[in-house]
Amino acid sequence: MPREGVPDFLRGLTPVVLRADTRVGNHGFRAGSATTFQSVLQAGTAVMADGHGLPRVRCACGNPLSRPAGAGDAEGGRGEKWAGYDPARTVVVAPAPKTVAELVVVDADHNSWMARAVGDEGARDRTPEVPPPYAPGTDITGPLPDVPPAKSHEPKPPKPPKPPKKPIPSRSTPGPGDCPPPAAPTPPGEAVAATEEPTGAPVPVPTNCPTPTGLPSDGPTEEYPELPTDEPTGSPADPDEPPQDLVPPMTDEPQTSIRLPWRDDMEGSVDG
Repeated sequence: MPREGVPDFLRGLTPVVLRADTRVGNHGFRAGSATTFQSVLQAGTAVMADGHGLPRVRCACGNPLSRPAGAGDAEGGRGEKWAGYDPARTVVVAPAPKTVAELVVVDADHNSWMARAVGDEGARDRTPEVPPPYAPGTDITGPLPDVPPAKSHEPKPPKPPKPPKKPIPSRSTPGPGDCPPPAAPTPPGEAVAATEEPTGAPVPVPTNCPTPTGLPSDGPTEEYPELPTDEPTGSPADPDEPPQDLVPPMTDEPQTSIRLPWRDDMEGSVDG
């Protein structure tokens, strides 16, 4: 990192406190040169963490910190050991796979989870929307309960291609020279369905197209009597006298009714 980039890097770090004895890569300065050595920081040590959750600076002395080298072993360390130190119960911080906007940490004063924005000193702390799946006081130096296994980052095999969809026939407008399809005839007794009004310019129909015909009917057809025409035949009739074809023949028996042939220009009926 260039020297001029150090201030911005430090402003982007977040102050946190280690909850367990933590192994880190420590860096010092001796005889004019930088030094690197493996260290275990005691639980309760204040550090500055980056956007991946890694401790990067020890607040007590300002030493830069990094990930520990290799698997390591906390057994053969030098220095005064504190009460409760157990090499088998040290932890190593695993970095997040990508930079996060917040770090979910424990609020030691209230024994609860809180979300702290990266680069913030605590002024915007809030309750996380999705807290960890274990209590804040859980011992993190051993296997954590109810923690789902980490997802593998290996690429998944490609899915087999889906079979092509069958083409759906679309209705096409007949062009010039094409005969329109014959319309289905309306069955007897049913109303003729309304058709959509044509849009756009009309398509000319060729003269050699067959004329559609209706379906033959197998049922009996009613025969209607021929209606008299208005054209005069023979001698003109007296307008005051009824037509001769409407006067029934007279008999000696009393008549009860007269049935008249129905015409569109006649209304009502006559009953005797």
